[in-house]
Amino acid sequence: MNGLRIVERSPADALRRYLHQQNIALPGHYWQDALQLVAQAIMEIEVSQIVEASWYERKSSRRAYRNGFRDSVWSTRKAEIAIRIPKLRSGTYYPSFLENLQTENTVSEFVTQAYVDGVQFEDVARLLQNLDVFATPDKIADLHEDLYDLIETYKARLLDVERVQLDLIPVEDAGKQRYLAIAVGDNELLDHDITPEADDVFWQEFIRRIDGRAVRGVEYITVGRIRHVVRLTKVEFPQALLLAA
Repeated sequence: MNGLRIVERSPADALRRYLHQQNIALPGHYWQDALQLVAQAIMEIEVSQIVEASWYERKSSRRAYRNGFRDSVWSTRKAEIAIRIPKLRSGTYYPSFLENLQTENTVSEFVTQAYVDGVQFEDVARLLQNLDVFATPDKIADLHEDLYDLIETYKARLLDVERVQLDLIPVEDAGKQRYLAIAVGDNELLDHDITPEADDVFWQEFIRRIDGRAVRGVEYITVGRIRHVVRLTKVEFPQALLLAA
């Protein structure tokens, strides 16, 4: 592997930079769905604190009651996110994040990193803390589980593409050199993985995984830095793979 330069210190940083530089989007409407999910969770937490009770809960100290929802839109720089703002029978509630650019940036970065790295309970707790949203452990766990399920759904979705471009980036992971494999189709991220050896065994499995989600036959093309790695490692690709000139 001599001659390969480590271009990023972590796989997550490498993938985020790659997506930005190549103008590649996360899959489908994941970004919008994830922002909507986080926004609804934040509003639920804040309103629960206002009324001092969750849905249908009765207590003598309760200051207000819920009264359904009203449809609204969170106008972000990338898209308009449909949300349902909780209504109160007395008083009003308006989520401050709707007009807070910093909140948008923080949540956007969080959901992107969650897709790239995976999401942990501690990540969700840290996000809410950074947004000055106080949440009980059960509320944090609910958001963590919902976001995890959303990510898994997108990662397992069927792929309706005819051509998949494969690229490979040398990275550093836990102090060791690794390779970040990337699959892109129709300007969307289709799959990614980290491997200590970009050999035939890895590529066979990586391609088999994509083939298993494809709705029809797929042609594979190598692009970017992967060709340099191919020359150095003499990877034997499956016959279905067409090496770009």
